[in-house]
Amino acid sequence: MDKNIVIATKSIHDLLGEKFYIPNYQRGYRWTEIEVKKLVDDLYRYFNEEKVNKDTKEKSYYCLQPLVVKKRDDDSWELIDGQQRMTTIFLLLKCLMAKRDKIRTDQNTRNDLELKLEIEELLAVADKAFPEDKKSLFQMIYQT
Repeated sequence: MDKNIVIATKSIHDLLGEKFYIPNYQRGYRWTEIEVKKLVDDLYRYFNEEKVNKDTKEKSYYCLQPLVVKKRDDDSWELIDGQQRMTTIFLLLKCLMAKRDKIRTDQNTRNDLELKLEIEELLAVADKAFPEDKKSLFQMIYQT
């Protein structure tokens, strides 16, 4: 076996920090909704099934078909085979990360609104005790 050939199992997480180069000879992205849906359905099925073999107690893992890559001089990887799968996984991850960020933003916004309501309730109580300080206290809280 050629010493430059390495066969290894890597998780998608392991690949996140890597840089990939898709050479011009590779065909453009051609997957349609059908192929993407098959991949998503396959992932969904995997993540909803038992992950531990009942007999051997070994954890299972989801395995894509192989990606064939070659190390380049600039430490990136030339993607020789698997460009369609890799691109689809990348796009799915980008969509999931955007959704995660939106949920975080929505959660922060909701938390900010809840906090604002609590502060306004406290200020309403404080207004009865010393109404002249309410405006300055309110401005101080929201300007920080």
